Order: sequence, then C-alpha cells, then structure tokens
Amino acid sequence: PLAMAGLLALCACGGGGGDDGPATGPLTIGGTAATGAAISGGAVAVECASGSATATTGADGRYSVALDAAAAPCLVRVTAGATVHYSLVAAGSTSPATVNLTPLTTLLTTQVL
Repeated sequence: PLAMAGLLALCACGGGGGDDGPATGPLTIGGTAATGAAISGGAVAVECASGSATATTGADGRYSVALDAAAAPCLVRVTAGATVHYSLVAAGSTSPATVNLTPLTTLLTTQVL
C-alpha cells in the first residue's frame, strides 16, 4: 500500500501553477513486455498527456518508442492476441524511461487508476 501511495503521488504531481500545461520535449520509452515468456510481436501503444506513439515488440519482448514532443504522465499498453498489459510513466520522468509491461505492472496500474 505504501508503494502504491508513492506511485500515485508521483503520477498526480504536475508541477507548479501558473503555466499553460505540461512541458513537452523529447521522450524515449523502452522496456520489455512479458507474461512469464517474452511477448513477441506485441503492439505497443503509448498515450501521453501530450503526444502518442506506437511500436512492436521484438522476439525478446523488447520495445522502444521515441516521441519528439511529449509530456508525461503516459499510459503504455501492449496487446498480443487476448493478452493486454499496462504500465505508467509518471509525470516528471526523465528520458529514457524504462517501462516494463507484465501482469504485475497491470495490477499496479489498475490500482493507481
């Protein structure tokens, strides 16, 4: 519960007031998608507060997405057949961000959301 509260606090923090929105900039997100074994050929979708991108996982489950202008927080999803996993990139995260997609990250993401 303490770890989830910390993650929720990180995702909720958006910076100081008075600005017109989240700062955008280049953001690279990469990691591994797995359900026990690597998810090969999975469709990865990244939706950020500002910016989105897609990718496909390799045979080893790894993926990488480069966004020219994006602002976190971001929701990352991998889909392969009936398998769907989620994870988050917290606001204020630095680039490159490592985001793995597993059953555990899906459980944590659903709890945070």
